[in-house]
Amino acid sequence: MAVSDQPDISKLARKLAERFHLNVMERALLPEGKMPWSTFANAVDAIIAECGRYPSQWADDTPYSGIVLESVPGGYSLRPTVPGLVSNPCDHQPG
Repeated sequence: MAVSDQPDISKLARKLAERFHLNVMERALLPEGKMPWSTFANAVDAIIAECGRYPSQWADDTPYSGIVLESVPGGYSLRPTVPGLVSNPCDHQPG
């Protein structure tokens, strides 16, 4: 496979981070069928830099059960979310 024919794994990581899905052909492009964690983490970091949170589609009035990563000064805030439940963020500062 020529260099120009190599898949752009970072674009696939971005799609996976945004849509939570890759199709069969896209998964077949991944080295050994696997997404490097660092590549996926970089995609999530880019989304947080652009939108201030991940998943970017989440909003206070959106029914979503899970964890939302939000950008805060000096790090990230982890906010557990459950529809109908008010939660307080848990700040994490790298270091």
